[in-house]
Amino acid sequence: MYTCRDASEHMTEMREGALSGWLRLWHRLHVAICPHCRACNRQFDETVKLAGEIPAEPAPERMVESALSAFRGRGERSE
Repeated sequence: MYTCRDASEHMTEMREGALSGWLRLWHRLHVAICPHCRACNRQFDETVKLAGEIPAEPAPERMVESALSAFRGRGERSE
């Protein structure tokens, strides 16, 4: 039986066209009859849409240097 957990695990692959044959059919049937998974799909669609609207701006040099410094220091402490 195809469950909500299965549907959520395959959501991205379905959108990318990576599900084949029976798995794609089971996914589509489950989402068609499950209101919770339909809502989850709508939320996923909205998230993808909103993420695509975020401008891709480079991080300020200060922020990059600060992050790199923190990561370097973290590695030295664990040795």
